[in-house]
This record gives sequence, structure tokens and C-alpha cells, in this order.
Amino acid sequence: MSRRRHLAPRRRLALLFVAMLLLVGTVFTRYLGEDLQPRLELAPARTVVATPAPPLQLPHGIQVAVASPQLGPVPLTWSPHEHPVPIASLAKLMTALLVVHAHPLLPGRSGPTLVVTPGLVVTTDVDEVEDQSTIPVHAGERLTERQLLEALLVRSANNVATLLADWVSGSEPRFVAAMNAAARRLGLASTHFADASGFNRATVSTAHDVAVLSALVLANPTLAGIVRLHAMVVPGQGLVPNIIPQIGTGDVIGVKSGFTLWSGGCAAVAVRPSLGEPAMVGVVLGEQGYLSLARAAAEAQSLAGEAERRLRLVTLLSKGAIVGNLQAPWRTRPVALVAESTLRAWLWPGTSVRLRPEEVRLPVHPVRGARIGFLSVAGGGIAARVPVLLRESLTPPGISWRIAHAL
Repeated sequence: MSRRRHLAPRRRLALLFVAMLLLVGTVFTRYLGEDLQPRLELAPARTVVATPAPPLQLPHGIQVAVASPQLGPVPLTWSPHEHPVPIASLAKLMTALLVVHAHPLLPGRSGPTLVVTPGLVVTTDVDEVEDQSTIPVHAGERLTERQLLEALLVRSANNVATLLADWVSGSEPRFVAAMNAAARRLGLASTHFADASGFNRATVSTAHDVAVLSALVLANPTLAGIVRLHAMVVPGQGLVPNIIPQIGTGDVIGVKSGFTLWSGGCAAVAVRPSLGEPAMVGVVLGEQGYLSLARAAAEAQSLAGEAERRLRLVTLLSKGAIVGNLQAPWRTRPVALVAESTLRAWLWPGTSVRLRPEEVRLPVHPVRGARIGFLSVAGGGIAARVPVLLRESLTPPGISWRIAHAL
């Protein structure tokens, strides 16, 4: 009898211990359950729009356009009611792009050496009779890819366009077919090439499409370095200037000119006012009358400069800006989610940029500075991802909170 009385307290202790185990199990089950898990709340996707500026005044009677390689492949503005017109030597922009695509050339390198054939000498003679732009060549002469690209873009040599077309495709007709195929891939619906040089009046385009090609040329480091040359060395002639004398002076960094009797003066001129601002390209097609080429170049440069003054430096995201919260049931206030860095961008007036959270998840160790995802930024030629961090550590709930909320 006394033994039973002695065992009763032990049973009560055992039952109490079992009850405590059940209670702890309930606590941790509730703690790990979905209803008590921390919850990420990010701000929804939003759009930032650059402040509008007065509209760019586009000249009448000619086709014009503005583009920037840094702000995307689509021109920023262009003349309404465009129609295809002869573009003369601006066709060589596509020629150059296809050459470096077929035979990539690093900046500062000379590239392969080509030998001038007797056939090209005959072609050159014919070009000169037709008053086309050429450089002197002789059979057996050896010229590097870089020399030829400089002659093509700086001196606008039509005979060099023929040589490069033969080198890339085996013949000019096959090269022209490749030019038109590339135009279709780029969405240049108003562009058609009939030759590699642009002398053929059937080679036509619009200011919009030429602006796209100009931006692509400037986006290629090798071609960008060539089109900004103020002068080049032509074998047999020495140092000769760029067809557009402004190129290589001041803030003018390219690009190309063109002239025939049927095209009038055509020019694509790029400017970069300072290192921090994107390059802007002005395109002018169809300038007529006395000194039409010089006036087209001056108008294109003025257009690019005027467009640059309309750019806006917009702060899309500030470092430490709160972009969401981490809610935890055991905290009276949430843990802020913040941007890791500041993001600024040059935007054309009225351009919209979309900020959207992506790859968001709670880290295994939610300590201060832990990355929970990104904000993707896209639009206006901008493509960036800014990490999103925890501003402070998320500590687990205390034992008193666990017990209280397990009941």
C-alpha cells in the first residue's frame, strides 16, 4: 500500500512530462506551420516616366530622325509620313556591318590582308569615269581589313565597297542579297539595297531605318572607332580628311555622309557632349540645292545636339529605398526590404521604364544584408537588375511568444 502511494507522484510527473512534450510539439508545429511563416510583401511593378520636354522641331521638306545606341535600337523620333528615297553612300553602313559580322575585327587590330585584283582596277576606272568616290588601287596591292573599312567609311570609296562585297560573299549580287536579308531581320521594312555602295538609285531607305543602322555601327567598338576618324592614310595619297570635316572635332564622333544627284545631300552625324551622356545621332536625307551635302551634315549635327539637350537624367531607384516588407507574426513591425544601390539613367522625354520584382524568396539565414531577390528594370534602352536586401536581421520568436501562441 505504501508502495502505491510512493509511485503516484512519479506517475503524475511522467504524465506532466508527456503533457509538456505534447505542448512543445504543438508549439513547433504551429511555429513551422504556414500560418506563422514570415511573409514577403514587395511593392507591385511600377512605371517611371521621364518628364516630357518641348517637342523636337523637325524640318520640313527633308526626312530626319534621331537615335542613340545607348537608348536602344528604335529611333527616338523621326519624320512623319516617311517614304523610301535614295540614300547614296549611307548604304555603306550596312556594308560595314556585314563585313565585321563575317570577319570580326577587334579594335586596334588590322585583320586579314586582301590583294587587289586586276578586275577591281577595271571597276575603279569605271567608277572614276562615272564620277564616283574611290581610292586609287593597283593590281597586286595588299590592303588590310582595317584599311579597307577606313576607306569605306571615312573616304566613302565605292570601289572598296565592291572589293569587300566580293570578299564576304563571292560576288556583289550575293552580297546585296545578304544586305536585304539583314534589313528584313532588323525590321527595316522601308529599306532596299541594289548595290554595296549606294550609288545605284534603286538603293533606298528612310531616315528612321538609317538611324537604326547608324546606332548599330556606333554600338560596334571597331566601327565606332573608325567612323570617328577625322582623317585617314590612303595608300598613294597620304593623309586625307573625312568627307564630313566636322567628324573627329569637338563632340562629333561620326558617322557617315552620302551624295548623288538623285539622292541629294544625306548625312548621319553623331555627337557625345560629355562622357556621362549617351551619343545621339541625327540623320538627314534628301537635302537639295547648293552645298547640299555640307548643309545636310550641319543639319544632322544640329539635330543630334538639340536632341541631346532634351535628355533627362532620371533616378529610377535610390540606395536604401524601401521596396517591400518582410512580415513576421511575432514582430510588431516588419523588416524593411531595400534596394542595394542607386540606379540612374538617361531617358528620352516621355520614355517609360518598368520596375518589377523577380526571383523573390526568403533566404535560409535572414540576417541583415541578406539578398531576397531583385528588381528588374527595363525600358528606354535600360536593362538592369538591382538586388533587394533585408535592412535588418529577422530573429526567431522568443520562447514566451511561442508558448503563448501555441495555446
